[in-house]
Order: sequence, then structure tokens, then C-alpha cells
Amino acid sequence: RRVRNYHLIGEGRALKRRGYTAYVTALPNGANPIQGMRMDEWGSTRDLYVVVGGQIRRLNGSAWDNVTGGVTVATGQDTHIRWTNFTDGNNNWLVGNDGSNVPFLVRNGQNALTLTQVSPGPLPWAVSADMPTDICEFHGYLLALNRYSLYYTAYGTLDFSTGGIIDTQRRSLGVGLAQHSRDIVLVFFEKGVYAMQFNPNEGSGFRVIPIEGAEGCVSKDSIVTRDGYTYWASHRGIYRIGDPARGVELDAVALAVV
Repeated sequence: RRVRNYHLIGEGRALKRRGYTAYVTALPNGANPIQGMRMDEWGSTRDLYVVVGGQIRRLNGSAWDNVTGGVTVATGQDTHIRWTNFTDGNNNWLVGNDGSNVPFLVRNGQNALTLTQVSPGPLPWAVSADMPTDICEFHGYLLALNRYSLYYTAYGTLDFSTGGIIDTQRRSLGVGLAQHSRDIVLVFFEKGVYAMQFNPNEGSGFRVIPIEGAEGCVSKDSIVTRDGYTYWASHRGIYRIGDPARGVELDAVALAVV
């Protein structure tokens, strides 16, 4: 006999797939597509945030509170939010970035704020085209990659004005960031990939080196880190990297697809 929607759990045994149930019945913002979702966890506090239809919503029991405040968030199903956590010594923040507006920050019990409102100094970006495409926390620094450069704050703060800038290259545009391991962040451009290492004992706190043979990345949404490897989509297929010193490889999944 044939059965459907069952798992085989042993010889002659099957377990019914139960499907799924709604976590909460209420929609965050009607039929608008969800652009990003993140669970913010600090100690025993857990807050679920979604970005949808230009609004930032936080789950409160069975309802979604609008905590957008004065923040501007791009709309549309093709605009996806990138998230990172950051502690500035006073507050634990969840930082969100849509790639075309000033990044926003949220925390338990408050409405969202823009990075401009929270940062003690001016931001290095003035127009929408120069806004960060991606953000990432790394060893107490907030990193922000825009079209050409990688910026970082002063240690333990949200102040980019007293931080620094790393001009990795200007042959192609910045795409995304990935914390590959405890001491390495991968920096993706359209035509190359760089490994950024935490290096506090040799002058500058960071060392950025190009990864030989690495094809550039076509979309930050394709970047995934899991089990010691980081995967991304290039124009030639799906690549992965384990140890940056050993270069990259075309992933077996991509070879199978091709």
C-alpha cells in the first residue's frame, strides 16, 4: 500500500506528519508581505519583531504592537531586512537595516529609533545611495558595508565618527557581510570576497585580505553560514568556504544543479 504524509521511523513503522498550526492568528499588517523577522533574546526577555509594509511590529501576546516610531523603512516584498545585535554598554539593541534608509534600533518596551538618534556622533552616510547594504556586530564593533567601503564604530559604541573605515576595493559594489567564525567576518562584493580578521595585537584591530579564487556575490540574501561553512550565490553557481586560508570551492549542490 501507498501512504502519504507519513515518516518512516523503522521497519514496518510510520508516523503521521502533523503539519503546522498558526503561532498567532492576527496578521502583523494585513496582507502586506513580511520583509524580515527576528527573535530578540536577552536573558529571560524574548521579543519577536517583524518588518512589514513599512512598519516595525513587536508581538505582544496575541497582537502585534506598532513600534515603528519615527523610523522610515522601505516597503515591498523585494526589500529584506538584515539584523544584528549590539550592546553599547548602556543598552542591548536589535539593529535592522533595509539597505536604503538609516539603520534602525529596537529594544524591549520602546519604539524604534534611527541610528542617527542614538549615535553620539554624525553618521558617514548622507544620501540614500550611500546607506549601508549590510550590518554586522563583530568583537564589540558595529560594522557597516556600503557600496565601496567597510565602516566600523569605536569599540563598544554606536559612534562611527570616532571609528574607522576600510577601503577594501573599488572595482565593484559592496553586497553583504557574514560572521563566518568567532574571529572572521566575510565581506562580499560583486567581484570579490574578503576575510576580515580580528587582530588586536598588531596595530590596527582588523586585517582584511582578499580570498583567492573567490567569485563575487550576486545577493546578500544568498549568504548563509552553517556548520563551519559559509555559502553564497555567484554568477557561476553556489560557492562555499570553510578555512579562508584554503580558498573556496564550488559547492556540490551547485554542481548537481548545473
